[in-house]
Amino acid sequence: MKNSMILFAALLLISSTVSSVRAEEPFQRSYFGSHEAVTGMQLDTIPIVSIKAAKELPIGTQFITEGIVTRTLGKYTRIQDQTGGITIIQESGLFYNQVQTSDIAMGDRVRIEGRVSENNFLKVISTSDLINHSRISRLNPLPIPAKITLAEIANNGAAYESCLIRVENLTITSDNDLTYNESKTYQVMDSSEKTNSVVIRIGTNPDTDMDGKVLYTSSVIYEGVLSQSSSAALCGYQLMPVLQTDLRTLFSDVSETGVSNKSSLSNNYPNPFNASTTIEYNLLKTDYVSLKVLDILGNVVATLADTFQKPGIHRVLFTPAQDASSIGSSVYFYRLAVGTFVTSKQMIFLK
Repeated sequence: MKNSMILFAALLLISSTVSSVRAEEPFQRSYFGSHEAVTGMQLDTIPIVSIKAAKELPIGTQFITEGIVTRTLGKYTRIQDQTGGITIIQESGLFYNQVQTSDIAMGDRVRIEGRVSENNFLKVISTSDLINHSRISRLNPLPIPAKITLAEIANNGAAYESCLIRVENLTITSDNDLTYNESKTYQVMDSSEKTNSVVIRIGTNPDTDMDGKVLYTSSVIYEGVLSQSSSAALCGYQLMPVLQTDLRTLFSDVSETGVSNKSSLSNNYPNPFNASTTIEYNLLKTDYVSLKVLDILGNVVATLADTFQKPGIHRVLFTPAQDASSIGSSVYFYRLAVGTFVTSKQMIFLK
């Protein structure tokens, strides 16, 4: 009997200790409605919501969301999930510092705790509204850009705010500029919209790589994020290129010519990548094969194949440290040529 009482008392002590420890855990998991939620000591339950749902919350409401970093440079970072995108504006602090050191980079999946606010009609998370953040994973594929027209942006731009989009066959008014100038707005049209209701805005040097880059006026492709500003013409939406490849001409974009065979080139994996990536292609017959990596200016930075090859699936590992040690973080193209068949794809290297 005495031993039983001692055992019972010990079990009570252990149970009390475990309960005490659990009560002090800073972040516990719970569920709030249909959404996963994070709770903590002296914190109300905060739902993990989609980016679209976060942007629909009343200004100042605290939330947690997750997304893939699609563009980040200077003080602007854009993240996106399956429902929408949002812009994070940070000019100082831990998040800003991690962007500058590439500890937060394109392709990262991040969790953000904060409050939504409005900046020039654009829903954002500003410096004071970012409460906490963490990086969940790296080198995730970027969302596929939505292929739309300028008319669709003018009529329904809210659906694409801070999201990756692709608009083709643009005509840009250069104002006699041979290169893009920072802090300048350029008029742009396509076949669907000729009233200049949407514009191209080149940001300041820390926030874009476009300053001083060649300005092409016709057959231009924009593949980047959609922004908004009260100073933009008419509808307020503007194309804001970040990378040099966000604005490019059709002749520098992915191309495919020739019909002599049906060889194919697959998307490299992973993409974006850091150490190495695998490029796969399929040959239907023995032929001379050229596989090269090019920078955004069309310069060859690596030759991965330059020989006759037999039919079948071929895989090549591209390791910049070995194959092209001098290249830096940027967008590159890998081009496959098999006889008269030529095709290219885009990949992102994060050094």
